[in-house]
Amino acid sequence: PSGRLKSRANKSQSRANRVPRELGKTRLVRRVYDVCQSLKAAELKPRSLLIAAAQHQAYHVGKPGLLPYLRREYATPESQAALTTFETQIPEAKDARELISLVHQALSDDGEKATSGAIYTPSQLAEATAGRLIEKAVTIYDPCVGGGVYLIAAARRLKELGVSHWPELLFGVDTDPLGVLTTTLNLILECDVPPTKPFNIKEADSLLDG
Repeated sequence: PSGRLKSRANKSQSRANRVPRELGKTRLVRRVYDVCQSLKAAELKPRSLLIAAAQHQAYHVGKPGLLPYLRREYATPESQAALTTFETQIPEAKDARELISLVHQALSDDGEKATSGAIYTPSQLAEATAGRLIEKAVTIYDPCVGGGVYLIAAARRLKELGVSHWPELLFGVDTDPLGVLTTTLNLILECDVPPTKPFNIKEADSLLDG
């Protein structure tokens, strides 16, 4: 193929990879992406957008008891501004149970994904894997948590098995601070009451730091 055709193909592939393929055609994902890009252009920090998504998700999935904890430990005036934007510009997000992860995907551009080797894992695959492999209380370590999809699936599986101390069994690291925050916020939302201890999710390089 000519250089021009290759360029067009690469651009098309780049656009397709901006959001998870399994969700790429939905209005919600497109809207989340557009709103996040607008907020980034307005110089709101990506961290603030993730915190806003967590607050939005906690309220709309029926866990308002986590809101005081999220406000105390994470919220800033900037994240509150982003929360207002989510409420007004993405009304369909009220039914989204994965808004934090969608925002994380929207904040990760194609160049960063290619450089870091980031690959999106569908939540259905992670949950199927957890259901097949986790049969009792067991320690789970993810050396590259990304958005935390495997640890979230593990948490849900452990809760399904009646393991009450599941937060103490999950460990993960990632070089991406937004991935660490995304995973932590997602795990907080798996709790029925505010956590009393921080989750064992750290920013580090598993190959260099062990």
